[in-house]
Amino acid sequence: MDKEKLKCPNFGAEVALLIQDFIYSKEDIEFSFVEENISQANLFSLFCENECISAVLLDQHEKEFMYLGYMSTLGKWRRKGIGKTLMKLIIRLCFMMSKELKDIYLISRNIQDENGKWYTVKESPVYRFWESLGFYRIPWSQFPSIPTVLEQGTILTQARAYRFELNENNYVNFVKDKTIEQSMAKLRTQTKVENIHLKVFSPNLHFETMKWPPLPQHITDKEAALVKRFQRQPVPQMPPSYFQQRSSASQNVSPLAMQQEMQFNNMMLQSMYMNQMMIMQQSMFAARRRYAIQQQASAMQQQAAMQQQAMQSRHQAAAQILGGTNPTLANQNGNIVPAKRDRESDTKTEGSKKQKS
Repeated sequence: MDKEKLKCPNFGAEVALLIQDFIYSKEDIEFSFVEENISQANLFSLFCENECISAVLLDQHEKEFMYLGYMSTLGKWRRKGIGKTLMKLIIRLCFMMSKELKDIYLISRNIQDENGKWYTVKESPVYRFWESLGFYRIPWSQFPSIPTVLEQGTILTQARAYRFELNENNYVNFVKDKTIEQSMAKLRTQTKVENIHLKVFSPNLHFETMKWPPLPQHITDKEAALVKRFQRQPVPQMPPSYFQQRSSASQNVSPLAMQQEMQFNNMMLQSMYMNQMMIMQQSMFAARRRYAIQQQASAMQQQAAMQQQAMQSRHQAAAQILGGTNPTLANQNGNIVPAKRDRESDTKTEGSKKQKS
């Protein structure tokens, strides 16, 4: 949206309302509507009989997020649910803006009761209000850097940082059930006043201030597109199964036929059980057989290894006894031939023969 086309709204009534709760923020609120910042400002206010009873100011410092800086409701209109209904309507409008818009951030400050005592964390009405709308607390380190709001690394006491994610889950849980027209009707019921209107200034939606009702056509089109965007396809209905058909048909069957069918079913179950038992037995027998074959094969391998080891030990012993002689002197049975002794006996017999002669 071009800045030249934007028309600054008359926000005197809204400022007068907001500074009742934010006394020291008048300049900051007016700063949102100077010429340099007008394109970031988003102002929503509810008028009842031409009186501004509630106002919300958001600034879009980046295209990815909004910062909700100020919200106020007149004291006599509080505790009626008006603020919550208005915030749900505004969140719905944020969903209708650019798809690049992903989050809404805010800083919620704790308040004091009528006696000037600070509320505890669990009892603080402002914390419970934002959390009931889907905002969840985040650490200060995750709060975006906004120089005009909070310097990086700053931690505020008696305050919390909150974030609302513009995703499908939050759309379904918090804003899906009420359209803009339905929210306006609910506001009429809560205020008990028929003559109410919503004043909207949002550069993302229109270049000038809008007054609802009636809703402009382009807003109606955006809302229809939003519904279509998050509309899920209905789950197709499956045709009834065989058992469902049988159960529906069995309501008109005679008791005798039902008894026969039960007997048949029992017989089929017994047959299936016997088949399963046979399959289990066969598989167990095959497993045992495979195990026995494996055990037998391993035993044979061990025996062959032992025989081979014994043969090697005998050959080693024979080699040690021969002490380097020709291994061909060993006979086929592996017995050692006493070669030296045979030679000595031959020489002795020859000498004895010579003496006798």
